[in-house]
Amino acid sequence: MGTMSKLLHKPLKAFIVYALVILVCSIPAYYYLVDSIWLEELDEHNQIVKEQTESGFNRLKEHGDDLKRSIALWNEVQPSNKLLPASANNQQDSIYTVMRTTFHNGSAETDRYRGLSTYVQIHGQAYHLSVETNVEEADETVLAISFITCIFIVLLIVGFILLNRHLSKRIWGPFWNTLDKLKHFDLNSSYKIDFSKTDIEEFEELNQVLSKLVESSILTFRQQKEFTQNASHELQTPLALLKSKIDLLIQDASLTSEQRQIIESLDASVARVTRLNKNLLLLAGIENKEYSADKVDLSTLLSSQLELFREFAEIKNYAISASIEKEVWVKSNESLLEILVTNLLSNAIRHSSNEGNMTVALDQKHLTVSNSGPVPLNEHDLFKRFISASSHNPGTGLGLAIIMEISEKYNWKVSYTYEQGNHIFSVNF
Repeated sequence: MGTMSKLLHKPLKAFIVYALVILVCSIPAYYYLVDSIWLEELDEHNQIVKEQTESGFNRLKEHGDDLKRSIALWNEVQPSNKLLPASANNQQDSIYTVMRTTFHNGSAETDRYRGLSTYVQIHGQAYHLSVETNVEEADETVLAISFITCIFIVLLIVGFILLNRHLSKRIWGPFWNTLDKLKHFDLNSSYKIDFSKTDIEEFEELNQVLSKLVESSILTFRQQKEFTQNASHELQTPLALLKSKIDLLIQDASLTSEQRQIIESLDASVARVTRLNKNLLLLAGIENKEYSADKVDLSTLLSSQLELFREFAEIKNYAISASIEKEVWVKSNESLLEILVTNLLSNAIRHSSNEGNMTVALDQKHLTVSNSGPVPLNEHDLFKRFISASSHNPGTGLGLAIIMEISEKYNWKVSYTYEQGNHIFSVNF
């Protein structure tokens, strides 16, 4: 399973990314807006300078050389403005932007100027007037806007996170409450879940649907459990009766050899059905979580089971070797653990030829059972129900399925490999 993320974080990430994109794009938008407003204000300022210059000189009573000296002095006092005689005044005004290098305190600086080229009338004489006003530094404007935008980005992200946490606790509280109750729900307890009331329509509808689903699951579970138990118990009695009748027939000395073979085949079939009934009841009990768990000494249990199998192994000239670490405790039901060990050992002997060998190894984390065998087992369907592990020596098809079911119940990992003529079953605790 890949990396998981919470549902609430998914829209939060999208909101943050969207806000970042909008705020970053707003920097040039703010700059061009501020710059256009600033230039428009400077154009108005230059126009006012023109009007004041024209009206100011017209109010002077100076003419001829005195006027020229006044204009020269004005040009010298205001180097960014120039007033020069012109041959005509019917030309159009023009507005322009220019970069100029100026020297201030011994250092050269390049500044941007907004200029106005126009014509004025002073005492009936046409003059060309150029007015230039320094524009605020563009890079300083961009830097200021970027700094302010970054502050808003930080505030926005922090606000999103705090708001998301607040909403998670307040709005999603009923959802977490419902989820917590579902996590602790157990079909074996057979109690209905009492979901908390909420004023959020979606969560209230979810709780109602879940309540119906839980009630239906409890009812189905009860019916299935009762059917399994009743069917198993009802089958046990006629099977036991049938078994006892067959045993009586086998002991009848008047039977012919052909009749005896038929009865023995019936006895084998009844024995197989009895094992199937027992194993199916065991699987149903495991699935229904009817077995409690406690700490069990697997070392002692495995040693005692091996002693029971040694007598049977001697009949087949079968060699058993064991390496069992002491004090290996596992959390399990003792009966289920005994069934798992028994199935592993019996499976190893069943799928071995005469004069074969079996090796059992146990440590704190692994139980390994390996045995010699001529061909590998059907690995693909090995642990499925009613599928025999080998076509050469078929069984009920439930032994390995029970091993897998017990292992999954306690989160153990069971595996099978075939290496160098040996079947290897491992259970990792």
